[in-house]
Amino acid sequence: MASSSQRNLRSWKWTTLLLGTLWVSFGCGPASLVYFLVPSDDRIPPKCKLAAGKEVTVCIVTNFATLETRPETLRGDDELAELFAQQLRKRCQENKEKVKVVPPAKVRDYKRQSDFATRTPHDIGKHFGADYVIMLEINNLSIYEKGSNHSLFRGHTELNIQVVDVTKPTGEGTIFTEPYRREFPTLGPRDASEMSPTQFRNLFLNAVASDLCQMFTPYPKREEVREVALRQA
Repeated sequence: MASSSQRNLRSWKWTTLLLGTLWVSFGCGPASLVYFLVPSDDRIPPKCKLAAGKEVTVCIVTNFATLETRPETLRGDDELAELFAQQLRKRCQENKEKVKVVPPAKVRDYKRQSDFATRTPHDIGKHFGADYVIMLEINNLSIYEKGSNHSLFRGHTELNIQVVDVTKPTGEGTIFTEPYRREFPTLGPRDASEMSPTQFRNLFLNAVASDLCQMFTPYPKREEVREVALRQA
């Protein structure tokens, strides 16, 4: 029967062999070996974290800054709210964050009230029992490449993002503001014969919704790497 010291020696040899194999196989340095051997959370933290241990309710309000009458972008604000809400719920669930999102349909009904323009984010949040209100003001939204006479798709949008903590006093609740700009696809326009305007707009607004989610809940580092590569291409 092997002694304890002999067993420890064999164990040490096998460990050394495993480390050496990893080093050669992956071309690793010591720091890289730590990456493979030590579990790590590679998620990127959001700019404005909504979940803080307890359950919170979020209300998303989207509006055009000016009256929108173009058929291809009409009701784009409502579509963005739906897609953003869907993705935010899914991501928060994956991250085990207790975040409830007010159904966008209820917000749409509320927006139809004649005096909605006079309602503050605090008013809106308290109406829905929300902790946070995410205001998305759309300054620009288009789906066609400029000068292409509607023959090429190229999404472009500019938003003002404001997050208000309804639990704080009126005038003190704004906890996050940021302008947002996005072109899609990053690599260039697409032939408009490939799909309908509605289909392209859905693809475009899904990409915008994904960007917005990254501002409020952690996301895998691989997504950031992929996005940087696309934007720099």
